Amino acid sequence: HSFSENFGGGNGHLLRKALYGNQWVRSPNQQWTEVTVATFSHDPTGRTARFDRFMGVATGATSQTIGFSSNGVPLVTQKYSTGSAVGNLGAFVDASSKGLEVRGTASVPISTTGRVIPVAVTSKITAASLGKAFTALASLAGGPAGLVALVAIPLVLDWMAAAKLSGNADGTYTWGAHSVGPFSGYSWSNDSVMYSSRDEACAARYSGSHYGMHADGGNYCLSASNAYVGYPPNAYNTWAGGFCFIPANNGWTTVNGTACSTAAASTITAAQAETQIQTVQPSPAVLAELVSKGVPVTVETPAVTAPSTVAGPTTTSTTPAVGATPATSTTSATTYNISTVGDTITYGSTTVNTVNNGGTVTTTTTTSEPTPDTDPCKTNPGRIGCKEIDFDTPTGTIPKSTANVNYAAESPFASSGACPADVYSQVGLLHASVKVWDWQKTCSMSLPLRALVISLASFAAFLIVSPFRVET
Repeated sequence: HSFSENFGGGNGHLLRKALYGNQWVRSPNQQWTEVTVATFSHDPTGRTARFDRFMGVATGATSQTIGFSSNGVPLVTQKYSTGSAVGNLGAFVDASSKGLEVRGTASVPISTTGRVIPVAVTSKITAASLGKAFTALASLAGGPAGLVALVAIPLVLDWMAAAKLSGNADGTYTWGAHSVGPFSGYSWSNDSVMYSSRDEACAARYSGSHYGMHADGGNYCLSASNAYVGYPPNAYNTWAGGFCFIPANNGWTTVNGTACSTAAASTITAAQAETQIQTVQPSPAVLAELVSKGVPVTVETPAVTAPSTVAGPTTTSTTPAVGATPATSTTSATTYNISTVGDTITYGSTTVNTVNNGGTVTTTTTTSEPTPDTDPCKTNPGRIGCKEIDFDTPTGTIPKSTANVNYAAESPFASSGACPADVYSQVGLLHASVKVWDWQKTCSMSLPLRALVISLASFAAFLIVSPFRVET
């Protein structure tokens, strides 16, 4: 093997090429074989530092699965033209969840045909995943207080400030004075009116507009024709989960005549800070800062789109005329049929053969169906058995305790016991007492009977394990 030693991660998206020639291997029986195929992959460092590497994993002879964390055949990616750049991907706000969304394009090879499928990939990064990445970054910095000393994370620090968080040397956080109230809705920082939805807020500020996604991938207030008319309510100014984030006049605004009450600053744990920071929408550029520090970021299973067909090779062969036999030309045109389900791309092929035999043309069509994916989780990702288990392993020292346990061996043969009383029955008019069962005699026979049973059982066990056999 050979390798490109690059532990920076920040330039991992740049294209690497290697030219190999005259490579041979010798087998144990002294046979030489030329090496004509090479693959390129990441080691664990690359898999941690660059989640955007677009590794594809072959799931069958005619399918590929796209993923961010799996090891397999590297795919050629193209620089995404919009969004906040993270390697060759673009990062965008996912305002519906206070998370982020990453988008990219790649070329998926169609087996060994030399043809590729251009695919577009979209995947979400949940607010919970970003919260865990924030906690991991603080751990990398030596604790919450060390975050301010890290270089080139200004947007992460802005994200913290928006969540009113600051790190302490003892591993805790200070949650600054914050407003509380049972309100929920949307507003602008310079507007004291609260709206129940972004659509309502957009219509109030920009008459006739609505909230939606623009062609450039951003979420704005749009006209009836979906043209940009203005920014929507700032996501920081959303009241949700009992918190109010609408600062105005260096204090807290009044909404519909009802003032939000203010809670004093308090000290909270790292786990509480991880939850608190999820209430604030980060800038898409935060993702690049997290990745540049080698922080692992969990990306959801991507959705893949691709064209329905890709043109394959077309070949033509000609057989010249011989005597009375006319010339024959044969043209074969192949088209690859593409389908996508979730993160899996499947492809088959259709080949049309056209034969011209001295002016007589015949056409035959051959279709190759793709090999079905036998993984039930691909077609039924909602199954309980297909859910990825999130082992929320607690950090810190595992509690320990010491206990003394005493035990004594117990004999399988009872050394003492009591024999039941004899059984009597009353018979006749005089109710004479007659012994029906003499337990004393029975018990006196139990010891030799037990010895006999044990002897027979031991002999049977000997026959089972002995190497002898009887043949008739």
